[in-house]
Amino acid sequence: MAGDIAAGLTRRVIGSIKSSSGGIGQHGGFVPADAHERNHLIAILGRGILRHEPGRHSMISEQVSRLLVAQVGHELGAHQKYMGISLYFARQSLRGWAKLFHEQATEEAGHAAKIMAFLIDNDVAFNLPPIGPATTDYASATAAVETALASEQSVTAQFDAMATAAAAAGDHRSAQFLLWFIDEQVEEEAKMRGLLDLLASGINLFQAEPLLEAME
Repeated sequence: MAGDIAAGLTRRVIGSIKSSSGGIGQHGGFVPADAHERNHLIAILGRGILRHEPGRHSMISEQVSRLLVAQVGHELGAHQKYMGISLYFARQSLRGWAKLFHEQATEEAGHAAKIMAFLIDNDVAFNLPPIGPATTDYASATAAVETALASEQSVTAQFDAMATAAAAAGDHRSAQFLLWFIDEQVEEEAKMRGLLDLLASGINLFQAEPLLEAME
């Protein structure tokens, strides 16, 4: 059931977000160094929009529920960011680079749908967080990919914080669910680092396009 829900949500999410536009500010990744910082991050991320419905009770902890709802917003924001990067490359006729980040954007929307399906299956009532705009203007290809890496590092910190919260709450169901995302983040960060290494080699962006499939 969760798979069907996720697939349906992915189609709806991608369809609705593709119609939006705008510009974002740049920000770096954040990796909490100690317990105090992790707890602070949990408090920030926990501002998800839960609804309380009489007679219904969530099957996962309330704190983790809030973090997951907030993460839906982060994943959809990442979708916006990657669509902006895709458009940056498309405007320069770099179709291979544009395709890579378009597919990355679609993947982020799928992550949001996966989380929403989990929340629905566990009887969590929630509203969707707001999503900010995303820029299509970058100083260089390297700046665009550095933004993508910073985004992935922030997402890694967010999932680490959720795993910490799930463990503290004894929420084994959520802890198991989060393992997939934690493993996925290892691959996502490695992909962006690989792209930065490719750019650092000095290769022409058009000549680099045949190499991009190997980076996926």
